[in-house]
Amino acid sequence: MESGLPLHDRSDTCKFCGHELPHDLLEAFRAHFSKDLADHKSRVEALLARVKAATLTLNLPKAAELNAQFRKRYTAAREPLPAAVELFNKAIDQLAKEVQCKADDPRRAMEPSPLVPGLESGITDAVASVNRLIDENNALASNFTAARAKALLRARYHHVKQFDEEQKAEGRERRKAQLAARRDALVSYCENLKPVISNLQAQISRAQKGRETINERLLSMLGSEAVQIQVVKDASNQERFQLVRKTGAVARNMSDGERTAIAFSYFLTKLQEIKPADFKDTIVYIDDPISSLDANHIFQVTAAIRAMFFEQQDKNAPWQTTCRQLFISTHNFEFFNLLREIKPVASSKGARLYLIRRVSDKSSTLEDMPSSLARYLSEYHFLFEVIHRFHKAPDKTAQEVLMLLPNAMRRFIELYTYSRLPGPKDSEQVDERAESLFGAERAKRILKIFHYFSHGNTLDRLAGNNELIFNLEHAVKDLIDAITETDKAHMDALIAASQA
Repeated sequence: MESGLPLHDRSDTCKFCGHELPHDLLEAFRAHFSKDLADHKSRVEALLARVKAATLTLNLPKAAELNAQFRKRYTAAREPLPAAVELFNKAIDQLAKEVQCKADDPRRAMEPSPLVPGLESGITDAVASVNRLIDENNALASNFTAARAKALLRARYHHVKQFDEEQKAEGRERRKAQLAARRDALVSYCENLKPVISNLQAQISRAQKGRETINERLLSMLGSEAVQIQVVKDASNQERFQLVRKTGAVARNMSDGERTAIAFSYFLTKLQEIKPADFKDTIVYIDDPISSLDANHIFQVTAAIRAMFFEQQDKNAPWQTTCRQLFISTHNFEFFNLLREIKPVASSKGARLYLIRRVSDKSSTLEDMPSSLARYLSEYHFLFEVIHRFHKAPDKTAQEVLMLLPNAMRRFIELYTYSRLPGPKDSEQVDERAESLFGAERAKRILKIFHYFSHGNTLDRLAGNNELIFNLEHAVKDLIDAITETDKAHMDALIAASQA
């Protein structure tokens, strides 16, 4: 109807039906449609204004304006907001353009473009997160006094806790120092108890008793640096002896003297385990107890033997043996002479003396000691007796004489030449001293045969070898003649001593 009004501006007849149109009817229609259009345009304009006003502008607080504890979260919350606002504003711009087109042509029918899904929620969610953080920040600012009071309380709690831990730590250190001091005191006390314990154990332990006795003997024979014996337990919990040095280290690589002293001390200590009544019926044999000891130890060994095997009822009484019989063998003349000073009651002349004489490489014989050894305290007399006996023997091939002669001859020449020409230990050899005393030619004849037997040749080669026996006989004669010619008084004294 509105579109037909312009066709009847100058006509009173209806163009559609042909009837006459009342004049006031057209005016009424025109008035009606003019107001409706105006209202429509007005609404479109109002819509356009609202659309344009819907454009968003971001004006967010800076992160620095918030308290420090909110800044990181605030930055993360506002990060998606600019993109969401930009997308929203683009949609607003598109809608504004479409409304503007409608305003320009209000009679044109139009359909608005669809909006992107979630356009509004993307903004509202981000804004809600930002607002919550701002509210928390504002609440903190509003409650600053209360928050400060809480912070001060936490600080006090912190310092109190710290002080408590420091006091506990100091207490622990003091306790630690006290315990360390107590530990040191206990260790020292234990060290002081060890000798006491050892002494107590020694009173009940046979092994400990033996250890003490052996150690006393070793200390006497070897001195303060002596090897000592300690008692240890083996795998079966049995007591065993262990040899140790003064430092406490296990004794290894012991000398011959140390081994001899230990064996002799152990032997004497074991004998002490025999009951006195049984010991009186015991026969004891001691074989060369000082074979590897120096002269300083001979006196200690002699004293130990005297204390163990001899006794006197009083000072003027004769010596008596504590056992039934005592045999002692030795190759050492000094030790032999010290033993002879002990004279048991069985004989006013002392003990019976015997000589073990070698008769071959594999056999020896036991005989009475020659008077040259029994009467004189000198090896020198015995050596001369062996030489002089061979010199006077009608049968120079007797095995008994031949076995002793080479060693006796060599040792006698060493002693005689050294007594005549004393000097530094290694200044001259026996050959040089013999040449000075006997002359070079005679000394060579005397010494040649004995050097032969000092280079590993066995004495069995003498038996049945007339040439060697002949040379040996002449060497002995040369020696006796040489001493007689140069030192007759000495020779006469030796002959007299051997024949006494």
